[in-house]
Amino acid sequence: MTPKQQRFVDEYLIDLNATQAAIRAGYSARSAKGHTHRLLQDPEIRNAIDAAQAARRKRTELTADWVVERLRIEAERTGEGSSHSARVAALGWAMKLLGLCKEDAPHPDHPPIDLSKLTDEQKRATLAALRSAMGRPDPSRPVGARDGADALGGGPAPPG
Repeated sequence: MTPKQQRFVDEYLIDLNATQAAIRAGYSARSAKGHTHRLLQDPEIRNAIDAAQAARRKRTELTADWVVERLRIEAERTGEGSSHSARVAALGWAMKLLGLCKEDAPHPDHPPIDLSKLTDEQKRATLAALRSAMGRPDPSRPVGARDGADALGGGPAPPG
């Protein structure tokens, strides 16, 4: 691997933005986007990125399950400090990680989902699917829900 390619690997690992990594590694801003596809397809570069990410996962002791669990918690957060956009973003990332979005779907039975068009009931069903994927029962009241508000901030909490 050339020093410039190694620099690309190092820069890519900072923010996973291939175009910006190419620019920071010394490729021209005009041609950086064109270089990224070639760089990311190069087996030596891909192996270096994969190895560095595996080492980072081991060092930080983070797992995909941990990430999905934190996204689930954020998607259910209500009250002070919570926001609708954070809940939608967390649902979006969790759906991508679970292969429920069209571009990431491993099977044609997974249709594309436009999060902005989900009803509250569809959001609840998505949260239930996340709980199920995490091996958690679907509680009658979501974790983090506070009195007077459901997990989506859309109304009163269910009785119980």
